[in-house]
Amino acid sequence: MKKIIIARHGDYDDFGDMRLNARGQYQMSELAKQLQPILGDSNVIILASTAKRASMSGDVMADELDCPIEFHEELVSGGGIPCKNEEVLKIIQSYDQFDIVILVTHMEYSGGLPPFIGEQLCGVEFNPFATNKGEAWVIDLEAKTIERIH
Repeated sequence: MKKIIIARHGDYDDFGDMRLNARGQYQMSELAKQLQPILGDSNVIILASTAKRASMSGDVMADELDCPIEFHEELVSGGGIPCKNEEVLKIIQSYDQFDIVILVTHMEYSGGLPPFIGEQLCGVEFNPFATNKGEAWVIDLEAKTIERIH
């Protein structure tokens, strides 16, 4: 695995089933377009939270990037559900046959995973900024760098 990309889901309607709204769909489509040059011809998979706003965000990106997507309950966070960084890292590492793994998840993981993975896999200390909806962090495991895409 060469890179791990951690994206926060797009904007959603904050009522009922919390589905991705038109702005959120646009955010995720634009994020996918921004990531395309980074991905190049790499073998990519998207792992998305099962929460509707994140799964729909992952679907938009998978369509735009023409890559497979799988859904993981472990990527759900917030609302009293704690982050399980070690468990998520094991899930990511189980996809080591891919060059790039993209996670589509929530505020808690998009803020907490980049410094955790940076330290665990790159030996880099990193203090993240808040990750807005539709933004991502690119962790380059070879160059040992972390870059914000917004």
